[in-house]
Amino acid sequence: MDNDHASSTSGLKQTTIVFGSCPITIEDVFAISHRTAKMKLSEDEKFVNRIQLGQQTLQKLICEGHIVYGVTTGYGNSCNVNISQELVNELPGQLVRFLGAGLGSYFELDETRAIITARLVSLANGFSAVRLELLNQLVMLIQQDILPCVPQEGSVGASGDLIPLSYVAAVLCGERDVYYQGKIQPTYKVFEEVFYLIVLFDIQWM
Repeated sequence: MDNDHASSTSGLKQTTIVFGSCPITIEDVFAISHRTAKMKLSEDEKFVNRIQLGQQTLQKLICEGHIVYGVTTGYGNSCNVNISQELVNELPGQLVRFLGAGLGSYFELDETRAIITARLVSLANGFSAVRLELLNQLVMLIQQDILPCVPQEGSVGASGDLIPLSYVAAVLCGERDVYYQGKIQPTYKVFEEVFYLIVLFDIQWM
């Protein structure tokens, strides 16, 4: 991963792109990835309620014993394997660690910001039942410019992004490595430095 070729615009007021309040364009993603625009989550009540409703609905389904693919079941050919409620919260973390098998050079810094931004665009639609805290954690990575080291090669599944995105998710858990202040460092050490403690962001469903 080379040093970033694009720098923040100095002396000029940057536009702030708000996620959850209006559609995000490819130009917005480009601006964020090249640090010519800032970003934040919408504080609009309708947006917050939409995100929270998805999480509340998922939690209700789990508590009622419903089968939810990838939450109370395994993945792919293991979809017929039921996961007990006691193990549901452990499943996402185990999947992330299992998928940590990327190869090759890391994506450039602007590309990594674009990856995080694109994922945030998708999750902010409110259809994935993620928590508001997770969205804020993704925003924090961009705002603090703490960038996951994501290998360019190696993926599985029809979506083609499972292995690369596992490196983003692992960083939210305080694991693997990030590029911060000009060098690659263990995530937990950066979190200690930036937040003065080890912050273990979790990606559990509940």
